[in-house]
Amino acid sequence: MTELPLQLGLRFILVNVLPTAAATAFVLVLVRAGAPGDHLVFADAWRTAAGLSVGKMVLLGLAVLVAAMALHPMQLALVRLYEGYWPRLLRGPARLLSGRQHHRRDSVAAEVSRALSARDTQAAGEAGEVLRWSFPDRRSVLPTRLGNTLAAMEERAGAAYGWDAAVAWPRLYPVLGDACRQQVDDHRNSLDSGVRLAAAGTLLTPVAVWLLWGSGWWLLLALAPPAIAWISYRGALQAALGYGQAVTAAFDLHRFDLLTALHLPLPADRDAERALATELCTMWRQGALAALRYDHAL
Repeated sequence: MTELPLQLGLRFILVNVLPTAAATAFVLVLVRAGAPGDHLVFADAWRTAAGLSVGKMVLLGLAVLVAAMALHPMQLALVRLYEGYWPRLLRGPARLLSGRQHHRRDSVAAEVSRALSARDTQAAGEAGEVLRWSFPDRRSVLPTRLGNTLAAMEERAGAAYGWDAAVAWPRLYPVLGDACRQQVDDHRNSLDSGVRLAAAGTLLTPVAVWLLWGSGWWLLLALAPPAIAWISYRGALQAALGYGQAVTAAFDLHRFDLLTALHLPLPADRDAERALATELCTMWRQGALAALRYDHAL
């Protein structure tokens, strides 16, 4: 019972506290060094940090913690933003970037279809893996790579057995085995922390430019936040790939555990499983009544 609170605490630290603390420290160091201004002395910032009393350190830590807690409910919305679910105001850029993603998907699909030699076959196989894990159906392409990677997972995880991942996943997750859940959680934590760091780096960029403007070569430090944002986003992409594979494996291994938890008889073959999974997902998605026969001996 103590593992769940521990995991939740670790996730909160990785996803919320550390990015908030890093952004706060970056701004405070620049300000204590003399920014905005034309003469920065980072030794002054170090002396200020070294001279902080315990009380001031506690207050600063509390401020970071409160900010992290205030931003925590926005994590899902932040990930959705990076996925490409944008408001109508950004319809133009979304259409432009979606066209670019369509072009990337079509290029990969064309590579899959060119299998003339053994070398081409290997390249086509690798391209097929990219197409499978990084892109949804062409009609569902989103403006960003992160969005397409997660959309591919939602589209394909459990689909071979008739499950709609977006609907079934909240019900499947609680019945996962410890090893499978740990794998899923690790990838999800990496994904969310990468997105949060990318957002922090993006928001810090104009602040850094303003603070360092007129400081000479120190202005190059303003390149640090966008570099961190780019690296973090790339890391989030890799984590999203791992997350999609982990969720897909969870359906492969534990979908019958979900049926057992629902006190439903296990299907005898694939056709029966697909019919049952489709009926359940329709009920959960639309509230439609389903004719279910329970087995309480499970």
